[in-house]
Amino acid sequence: EVPATSDEHLDETMDDLIDEIHRIASDKACWVETLITDPATGQTWD
Repeated sequence: EVPATSDEHLDETMDDLIDEIHRIASDKACWVETLITDPATGQTWD
């Protein structure tokens, strides 16, 4: 669960998380595909 005070804050948090996931993978000479879904709303981030 990711705490957020607004939809904009949640979007920013998800973008930061996905950027960090990709950075870590790149640092290890790997790649990842990401898709995060909010089960309550169906909203996705990738």
